[in-house]
Amino acid sequence: AREEVPVWTWSARWVKPEQKEEWRVGLGLDGKVIGATHLIEDAAPGDSLTIQKAQPIAEAFVRNQGWDLTKLDLVESSTQKRERRMDHRFTWEKKGSTINWKRDDPKGGTGAVRVAVDVKGGAVGAYSHFLKVPEDFERDLSRTLSLGSLIAIGSFGLMFLMVIAALAITVARNKGGEIQWK
Repeated sequence: AREEVPVWTWSARWVKPEQKEEWRVGLGLDGKVIGATHLIEDAAPGDSLTIQKAQPIAEAFVRNQGWDLTKLDLVESSTQKRERRMDHRFTWEKKGSTINWKRDDPKGGTGAVRVAVDVKGGAVGAYSHFLKVPEDFERDLSRTLSLGSLIAIGSFGLMFLMVIAALAITVARNKGGEIQWK
């Protein structure tokens, strides 16, 4: 996955003031586009293509990004009806890129290199190249982050109590004449 998915990226964003329309582009360090999104209003007009007519548009875009479709499997496709257009999402998985989350437990879930394209109306509206992580990984990460937050809050509380105790000891010793201030 480290060799297949860019970890470090440059990101750029263009907006139209007081409008929802926005462009976001992510570039890998090698200059290749690894993600792009064109956000538009849900009510924006566009074609109402069938999923069968939208798929060749997405496939042509994926090929133009340098991907070989014979090395990809279409794993998901969905359609969302908007007010004045149809949007479609296609997700491919790179063959042979599957990674088991837990080596000793095949039921632990798998991750894989994926490519996704959104066709909004009759044009490509989003593209992303990413590593799909298994749900078990996300749950383990969530538990670890929760435990880390709990430890951080607990250590802050303990530090606060120690500062209060140090101040109390200082005041008590000062009243007893044990501390001589210079």
